[in-house]
Amino acid sequence: MSCALLALTACASFPNAPVAKQDVVGSYYSGNGLGKAVSLDLKADGSYAGSWDSCMGVFGSAHGRWRLVGDVVEFTSLGEDGEFTNYLSQARTLRHDGKVGFARREDLQGERVAWDNVFLKSKP
Repeated sequence: MSCALLALTACASFPNAPVAKQDVVGSYYSGNGLGKAVSLDLKADGSYAGSWDSCMGVFGSAHGRWRLVGDVVEFTSLGEDGEFTNYLSQARTLRHDGKVGFARREDLQGERVAWDNVFLKSKP
């Protein structure tokens, strides 16, 4: 399937071929702008760092290592707390409006994923 339904109207495509590591490197955001605002940086050296914030403060943070295996981003935690505890393990890459992104395996329902569970890459 070349299109995943995000929320009710947004559409993202799951690539047929794996994206390259250099395409995945960057800063990502996931959330609804209210109680969930997750920021994640995937660095070229294979490390990552993230925080889970809201207007009420910081709900968790994480750092560790990541790698791209086919169309799956695999995360190995070196430290996590709060809402980030056991939050990242594997995510499937996708594209939406020309942006690279990913969704956690736990959030996928077949080829569908709720919009606020998608991590989209911020423009450089």
